[in-house]
Amino acid sequence: MSIDKKLYDEFGREVYRNKWDQDGNDARVGYKAEDLFAASALRTYKDLGPATEDENINDHIDFKCSKLGGIDVKAKKQSFDEGLIWIEFKNVAGDNGWLYGRANYIAFEWDDHFRLVRLIDLQVKVHDLTKKAKYVNHKSKALYNYYDRSKWGNKDLLTQVTAMDIWWITEHVIPFCNQLELDNYRERTFKRKY
Repeated sequence: MSIDKKLYDEFGREVYRNKWDQDGNDARVGYKAEDLFAASALRTYKDLGPATEDENINDHIDFKCSKLGGIDVKAKKQSFDEGLIWIEFKNVAGDNGWLYGRANYIAFEWDDHFRLVRLIDLQVKVHDLTKKAKYVNHKSKALYNYYDRSKWGNKDLLTQVTAMDIWWITEHVIPFCNQLELDNYRERTFKRKY
């Protein structure tokens, strides 16, 4: 991962982008979801704050607060429109993916809210759903299977689950804040709107 200068100018802070994110769009979507989560969650969890850089990179933790512990935010991806959510066993470097991070909760971005799932509950659910998984190399076959992209030089291992799989194990729901709250959060935190 490296810091993207263009995204730094856009976001007003260091933005990390992996080498497979050619145009920076994945990073952009992720950072915007993190901002929306923070601005929305601060209404309920007043002591919510960012994780350290080390916690973010190595432990897959984006935010922390006393009531929830560590939280890893997952932006809504294009596959969500088809009712599917990507789960990462291993990242592109072959290291433990976010499913094996140290967060207490995963915050999944939905259409108008975030759904918080305890990581341990998600691990149990995913392992149950992939008990009979096969290794596949096309994303159209990734549902409940092990999808790898080694033919492109990646070392990641992924699967897909349905949005309903996540729905049933949700422990907390955080409604989205309004645009003014989001702008105020960005201005207070990063000294700019975008």
